[in-house]
Amino acid sequence: MLTDAQRTAYERDGFIVVPNVFSPAEIDELRRVTNEFVRNAAAVTANDEVSISKIRIRARSRGCAG
Repeated sequence: MLTDAQRTAYERDGFIVVPNVFSPAEIDELRRVTNEFVRNAAAVTANDEVSISKIRIRARSRGCAG
C-alpha cells in the first residue's frame, strides 16, 4: 500500500523509491543481467549499422537511391 506522500511523489516524478525491496545479492544479479543486456544491445546495434552501411554502398554502386 502506498502512502499519500508516495502517491504524490509518483504523480509528480513518475516513479517512487521503495527502499529495501531487494537484497544486495539480488541487486548485484540485476546489475549483472542489465549490463549484459546493454552490452548485447550495443553489439546488435553496431552490427545493424554495419549491415545498413553495406546495403547503402551496394545500392549506390547499382545506381539505386538509398
